[in-house]
Amino acid sequence: MNKTKMAGTKIRNFSKMIKAETEVQLGTLKSAIQGSVEAEFLTVPEVAKVLNISYSLANKLLSSNQIEFIRIGRLRRVSRFALAEYKALRVLCYKYPEMSRSCK
Repeated sequence: MNKTKMAGTKIRNFSKMIKAETEVQLGTLKSAIQGSVEAEFLTVPEVAKVLNISYSLANKLLSSNQIEFIRIGRLRRVSRFALAEYKALRVLCYKYPEMSRSCK
C-alpha cells in the first residue's frame, strides 16, 4: 500500500471517529437540554416540597408576591431561578436581618 492510500485511510478512520464522538456529545447535550426544559418551571405543590412547607403556605407566598411566578391560564408556575432567589433572600435575612427591609 502506498503512502497516499495509507494517509487517506487514516483520515477516513479519524473522520469516522470524530463524527461518532460528536454524535455522542450532541445526544448528551440534547438530553441535558430536555431535562432542564422539563423542570424549568415548578407547580405550587413542587414549590412546597422544595421549600419543605405546606401547600397553603406556598400559596400565600405566591399570593403575596414574595415568590415571583408566571400565570399560564389559571395555573401558576415558579421558575427555578425565582425559587433560588427567594431562598437566597431568606438566608440573607436570617443572617443579616438589619440589612434588608424585605425580610418581613
